Amino acid sequence: MERIIEIEITGCHLTKSGNLAGVEGESDATTLEITFDESWDGFSKTIAWIDAKGENATDRILSFDELTAKEESSRVFSTKIPGSVLTVPGDIMFSVI
Repeated sequence: MERIIEIEITGCHLTKSGNLAGVEGESDATTLEITFDESWDGFSKTIAWIDAKGENATDRILSFDELTAKEESSRVFSTKIPGSVLTVPGDIMFSVI
């Protein structure tokens, strides 16, 4: 069963449906389904990840390919949590910029 964490971003506020992103050594097993409000329209969207040690920074630009509906008006992106931030045990961090 695939894990999905739903994220809603309204302006600069983020809410998420869960905290379990994966386990050490796992790669691309958990999906983030990110819904942006209209204030993000026209802006590029990047997720910046950092592992539990504050290292292995990984950026992922959310592209057209990651839209759940291939429409210009769509605001829902689906992307996997990269394995590079799950190399050590502990809490990972991410920012959406």
